[in-house]
Amino acid sequence: STDISLVNDSNAIDKLTITSANDVTVDNGTSTLDIAASSVTGNLTLTSGHASGITDSGTVTVGGNLAATTDANAGVINMGTLAVTGTIALNTHGTGNATIVNNDGLNLAASTVGGDLAATATTGNMQQSGALTITGTSAFTTSADNATITLDTSTNNFTDAVAFTSSGDSGNVSVKDTDAMNLAASTVGGTLTVVAGGVLTQSGDVTAGGVVELTGGGAGISTSGDITTTADAVNYNSDTTLTGDITVTTANGALNFDGTLDSDSTARDLTVSGGTGAVTFTGAVGATNALDAVSITNT
Repeated sequence: STDISLVNDSNAIDKLTITSANDVTVDNGTSTLDIAASSVTGNLTLTSGHASGITDSGTVTVGGNLAATTDANAGVINMGTLAVTGTIALNTHGTGNATIVNNDGLNLAASTVGGDLAATATTGNMQQSGALTITGTSAFTTSADNATITLDTSTNNFTDAVAFTSSGDSGNVSVKDTDAMNLAASTVGGTLTVVAGGVLTQSGDVTAGGVVELTGGGAGISTSGDITTTADAVNYNSDTTLTGDITVTTANGALNFDGTLDSDSTARDLTVSGGTGAVTFTGAVGATNALDAVSITNT
């Protein structure tokens, strides 16, 4: 196979089909770039400056790495039929969103998305090889049972809410954020480990099959979301502030508040259903701002 380079910024290709090539580089100027069913044995590098950005209309098979960039007009990336073996790097202009579905595992290279990011791996694990900087919301999904999501590069920066979906007892999720982080409603088949360099906010309800570990920096953890585990522990590893009434259900797993526990300016309720699991409060409860009610049910 030979290399292909189409990099004149006056290009205006309506739909591009690549039947067989090694490394391919395409800059479609200010026009939308639609990649039809294609096969690239090496790397595929795509650029568009149109608001509709980069899309695909058939399975795009890439043996190497994919880099997709929109460089003007808040262009979007919407590629739902990928089959990329190597890494995927996504960079959008302005508030441009990015949506990708990879029919394989998914290895995210260093990426900057000014809008929302939705990333799905259909048959394997999700991981990263570079930091992710996402200004909008983020949604990470693995479709296969027991496929994991590991986004634990400490320099990640998720500005808006982040949601996770995995399945299977070993469908573990691990994520780090260099700054404050907002954990949205998530369903995790295995364990969930979240570490934020700033305040960790839980704004949505979380269901997990394994242990849930939440750690926040700065002012610790701020939560208005319930947590349910099917048989395992929940650990709040920092000082915690309730910003709404919450229920924690551990189904015989332990519940640990490893720090102080307070309400915000409104007295909040804490309801615990721990089965046979121990419930431990390491720090003072309600010393700064009182809770309204604490209900603990164990058997």
